[in-house]
Amino acid sequence: MAATIAVTVAEELRGHRGARGRALRDADGLLVNELAMRPHNSGHWSIEGSVTSQFEQHLRAVLDWPLGDSATVAR
Repeated sequence: MAATIAVTVAEELRGHRGARGRALRDADGLLVNELAMRPHNSGHWSIEGSVTSQFEQHLRAVLDWPLGDSATVAR
């Protein structure tokens, strides 16, 4: 069921690169509760938890710049 929904959403978005989504399962089935046309923020810690955040990494990749250090930062 999840794969079918994912394919349908991807087809509707016409393969938009960078699209992310989140789905939840309940007693009635699967619910898509979020679509994001950016890096998804499921790893909130990466904003301050790594040397280079996922958002900066995304920009670096899009701009064809070298990727930054993804090592974790201990506090």
